Amino acid sequence: MRTTYFFIMAFSLSFSYGQNTKSFDYCYSHDGGIYVYSVSSKKAELVIKQTDPYLSPDGTKLAYTTNSENGNRQIEVMDLNTKQKTLLNTNNTNCYGPVWSPDGEFIVYNAFINNIWQIGIIDKDNHEPVIITKSQNYTTENFSPTWSADSKKIVVQNLDTVYIFSKEANLIEKIPVNTFANQDDMTSFSRFCLTKDENKIVFDCSVDEPGFNEPPGAIFVFDRKTKTTKRLTPKGYWCSQPFLKGDRIYFTASKKDSKFDNIFSIKTDGTEFKLMLKNASDFTSKIK
Repeated sequence: MRTTYFFIMAFSLSFSYGQNTKSFDYCYSHDGGIYVYSVSSKKAELVIKQTDPYLSPDGTKLAYTTNSENGNRQIEVMDLNTKQKTLLNTNNTNCYGPVWSPDGEFIVYNAFINNIWQIGIIDKDNHEPVIITKSQNYTTENFSPTWSADSKKIVVQNLDTVYIFSKEANLIEKIPVNTFANQDDMTSFSRFCLTKDENKIVFDCSVDEPGFNEPPGAIFVFDRKTKTTKRLTPKGYWCSQPFLKGDRIYFTASKKDSKFDNIFSIKTDGTEFKLMLKNASDFTSKIK
């Protein structure tokens, strides 16, 4: 069956990394599969039927979660030129949600260890993984890791606290969620993303809004200097999965009367709310 997709915005044209190496500009989920898109060829390509896609910063590799028939979940990386697949050495049969560091050197992910959710990190050469949240002695669950723009810090949350770790597993900072949002509005999938200057935190959480079967999500920004929180996305949309690139946030969203997810974007100041891609979710893009 031919894939139906709707491309609206053109990304910057910078894809060549060698004579025979092709890079892609972004990836997304659609109809149970993961697709990559190249602006130069103006084509979308189905690469695999799996979940949680995350494109490498140079657009040449794809990390994702494999879901097996026996219920195991692991992290795999595909070379988008050779289609070679590498299963990451996580030493774990229940992990998901890979996130590339902006420099392309590491991947962080969620891992179920000792009956509790933790955050693992592994380098691109697939050496022994490290549990960056080990300093908590496996007494606190952690979810939804994201990276700082300089690839030196990892941000996670446990529903009531946001933690910032170094990639060497040292705890740098912890911020109570009620500093900028209601704790009850957090889910294990809520993401907290530092802006490039680290003065703001972009995040998603549930809101009390009529017209939905359950509380929908919205995208917010917290100013760390003024200690103020601002809702960015308009009412009437269910928004989640923020992905920060420069001063623009890409996210999955649907209107309350829609049966399909779409990809939208908005700037961190709340302007330029745009539809980017129809009938798609789980957007990430190259950043180099």
